[in-house]
Amino acid sequence: MKEVQKVLDELKEVRPEKLTGEAKRLFEAIMKIADERDELLKERQADKEKIKELYEIIINNKPHIAQQKLKLYIEELLKDEGE
Repeated sequence: MKEVQKVLDELKEVRPEKLTGEAKRLFEAIMKIADERDELLKERQADKEKIKELYEIIINNKPHIAQQKLKLYIEELLKDEGE
């Protein structure tokens, strides 16, 4: 994973306007994949934070609040899948 990040960091220094043809298409594809990966990582972190919040609510013996929040999170997920 470190190697991949190193390559992506190096690609950030590339000036796309200097690329042509296949090199430009390859660069654009790699950057698009990297952007999508970053977005998925953000979503994953948000999910972890929601799970942590639910866990803390349950630990504090407030299952009814946890149940309400879980219902909201599930509704969010289902809404996102419908888009």
